[in-house]
Amino acid sequence: MDRYCCLMFDEMALEASLSYNIKKDYIHGFENCGEIRIKKFADHAMVFMARGLRKKWKQPIAFYFSESGMRSIDLVRNIKNCIQALHQIDLHVVATICDQHTTNTAAINHLKEQTSRVYGLVGKENRTLGFVIDGQEIIPLYDAPHLLKGIRNRLMEAKAKFVWKHSEQTASWKDIVKVYETDVGDFDTKMLNKLTNQHIYKQHMKPMKVKLATQIFSQKVSSIMRGLVRLVPGFPPSASDTADFLLFFDKVFNSINGSTIKPQNGKFLRCAVTSSSDHMEFWNEAVRVLSTIKFLKEVTKADGRKVITSVPPSIKNWISTLEGFKKIWKKLSDLGFEYLCPRNLNQDPLENFFGCIRSHGVRNITTTVASFISSYKSLIVNNFASPHSPGANCEEDNSDDALDSLKNFIYKIQEDTTDIDTIEEEDDHFAFTTIYKIQEDTTDIDTIEEEDDHFAFTTANNERINKTHAYIPGNVARKILRKVGPCKQCANNERINKTHAYIPGNVARKILRKVGPCKQCRQQLISAAGQEKHALFDIRAYSAKALIRPHANFIKLFNKLNQIVHFYLPNICHESHVKAKLINIIQQNATIICNYEKQKKMFGMFLLIFIYIHGL
Repeated sequence: MDRYCCLMFDEMALEASLSYNIKKDYIHGFENCGEIRIKKFADHAMVFMARGLRKKWKQPIAFYFSESGMRSIDLVRNIKNCIQALHQIDLHVVATICDQHTTNTAAINHLKEQTSRVYGLVGKENRTLGFVIDGQEIIPLYDAPHLLKGIRNRLMEAKAKFVWKHSEQTASWKDIVKVYETDVGDFDTKMLNKLTNQHIYKQHMKPMKVKLATQIFSQKVSSIMRGLVRLVPGFPPSASDTADFLLFFDKVFNSINGSTIKPQNGKFLRCAVTSSSDHMEFWNEAVRVLSTIKFLKEVTKADGRKVITSVPPSIKNWISTLEGFKKIWKKLSDLGFEYLCPRNLNQDPLENFFGCIRSHGVRNITTTVASFISSYKSLIVNNFASPHSPGANCEEDNSDDALDSLKNFIYKIQEDTTDIDTIEEEDDHFAFTTIYKIQEDTTDIDTIEEEDDHFAFTTANNERINKTHAYIPGNVARKILRKVGPCKQCANNERINKTHAYIPGNVARKILRKVGPCKQCRQQLISAAGQEKHALFDIRAYSAKALIRPHANFIKLFNKLNQIVHFYLPNICHESHVKAKLINIIQQNATIICNYEKQKKMFGMFLLIFIYIHGL
């Protein structure tokens, strides 16, 4: 019985950001909905979590990244994959739980339609309430706190007409405002001391706070409202109907929010479902009442005022959720369950997990993809802390432990030598020379600069020849300057050239540390001191050996590499093995006179410095 569980999923907002993972050689921050990364900035994380229905365990099992939320077709695929993965380890998924976001409802409806088509193909009647995966029916439920907030939001905009206790009644938000304003006064004498402006007035309200809705739809507010109708002259009689509306939803919410075997604080439905409890009888009655609820909104049009009648999705989802609870309890009781705690079938564990991620290490309210992954792994390894996150938008989830903290995987000596990269990266068999070979019919990178510039380092003789060739243009330049006079643009360009020489010098120093003592590399990287373009080095150097003056040809190579990376990186930034692919491209477009391994190290160090400079 401890293997029966539910699967819940929800999204968490992230801050779009990119960061390079040196170990895995890919860039965090792009959309990845389960199959491949695509070139979109991820700003949402979808997390799937399994939770036990009898034994109090919970376990995050998967996460995905998307831009502006996951698409319904991707969500359908991931729901199937997660349920099938749980079935493979002999866990039995009974239900799914989510909020009533349009993407979630569309995915659930799509799964139901697929099941109906399968039954139609074999000529059988579809009597399932949910959808079927691996031959097992899965009941979709909607998170009760989100449903209650939906009713509250709708009641603020329109009146609710419903049938309860054999009479048609009408509830209005104006009656709730009237009760609150009547009760305003000395705090010590207030009857509704928990209610504030955030509960009543839309401009002060925090729409995501669950308690702002549950404290309105309560037996206490209902009873005080009914008492004011009887005792206060002139108090609107319609408030009695509103009081019944609040009391009804208080009972509905309590019936699927119980976490103890016996009722507490006079809430007779806020307890576990048993064969002798009143839950089944009340759910049957609640479904009948919910099916009568309609919202009436007055609108002003050119031909006068009209009343528009509507049934919001929250009502339909309340009905399907209660029907789902009825079927789940019937199934579990047939399997031998003596009780079912309804609170095990909501999203509180997932909300608490999100709260733990936001507070992991530091106050991390602007979570990025990289920090999300880091916090996710740390929390799983360390059993993700307490069953309640302070300040979280939910109650304590009463979970005892994770299904597995994964510490045994860290300390256990593995016999097989499977690389962990094969678990996370699906792209390990990349053929560098095949996929990214420069084709003859494509634009060559050399078109960016001079076609005859091969950027190969010169020998010592060529160096002397170049110095001689530089003397004549220098004499010509001196005569031109005498003619045109002082030029601000020329002086500015000279300063820019000095700066452009300083950056490659810093890169050359870091590369030399990486490739080790190699005379050939030093000759190709370092130039003699005293040149005009090295003036900035002389100013900034603490000592004679503090900074490296780059060779003229290395400055050219640096500019070449910089252009190659800027040209190709946008096309492969979302893929795996980013650095390895760029090194392969660079080796085909820019060469140096050194052995292959040191050349590879040199290009690799350049890319790491490039990534660091650009803040990835």
